[in-house]
Amino acid sequence: MPLASWFPPLTLILLIPLSLRLLGTYAILSGPWSLIAGVMGPLLGLIAVCGAAFLIKARPNQRLVFGIMLLLNLTLVIEDVRWSLDEPKQATPVMTWNVALGFSEQHRCVQKVIADHNPRIVALQEIRQEGLESVARALDMRCTWAGYFPKLGSNGLGLCVPKEWTIHLAQQRRFTSHTQYAYLFAEIRPSKGKPFNFMNVHLQSPELSRQQEGSKSAPSILGHTTARQIWQLFEVLRVAQGLDDPLLIAGDFNSTPNTWVHGQMRALFRDAHRRRGRGIGASRWFGGWLPVRIDYLYASSTMDWRGQTRAYDAGGCSDHHPVMGWLNLPSEDAL
Repeated sequence: MPLASWFPPLTLILLIPLSLRLLGTYAILSGPWSLIAGVMGPLLGLIAVCGAAFLIKARPNQRLVFGIMLLLNLTLVIEDVRWSLDEPKQATPVMTWNVALGFSEQHRCVQKVIADHNPRIVALQEIRQEGLESVARALDMRCTWAGYFPKLGSNGLGLCVPKEWTIHLAQQRRFTSHTQYAYLFAEIRPSKGKPFNFMNVHLQSPELSRQQEGSKSAPSILGHTTARQIWQLFEVLRVAQGLDDPLLIAGDFNSTPNTWVHGQMRALFRDAHRRRGRGIGASRWFGGWLPVRIDYLYASSTMDWRGQTRAYDAGGCSDHHPVMGWLNLPSEDAL
């Protein structure tokens, strides 16, 4: 079959990554496959770039069409790539990390990694209360904890700040009235300067949906995950709109930056990686081989990110990498 007859199907194939990207653009399209599309979209875009480059050479008469396809798919590949330069003026170091800290032998490992980077504000996910207490003692920090669920022994969320700071009104808040799944909310009062609000969130994961839904199909579980994430985002936005002071949000969102959830977040908050990141900011390896960014730092527009946001080596403590950025707090010089 002559190559010319393959022109229409080849064009459609090269449009597949762009079509998948639409799943992350509109809430109405954020269904079961949007999470997979978010993970696989950049990889498929890279494959499409290589395919378009080959077709530009093989089919000179359609060079313009395939050139446009190459450029469009290239934007999918580099959409989240950043290359920020170091700034001599540093601000307050903030770390978020899903440590999966359920066992005592992990405590020292996590404490060492945190101590090596010396953040002033630490947001931890998947940590039990006794694990957070050991972190507080070892690092001499003031910490507060909230469980994901209101039951003894639950995993949960932690916040740690310097001893001379105050954590005010720390609360475990449910995302919705019909679920017990919760996030951590608090007001942080530095020793100098203005207070600001803080949220530590861990959005719905496919594993939690599997536990809640039972032995259902993968599309059903992913659809449940996406729906819950959207409702949880609505709670984050609702709370944010009612606050007078600036808001810092940290956590494991269980979704890539090209999904609808993060489009909404970036409309209101400053993404530390998009502002000051370097590279793709991967905080976890999907399937052990595909790097993805699912851990985030967001801040109100009245604050900004300085220095360089990076995902650091986890030292074998967790399957997530700690993410750290440098935040210009309300008390510091504004842009």
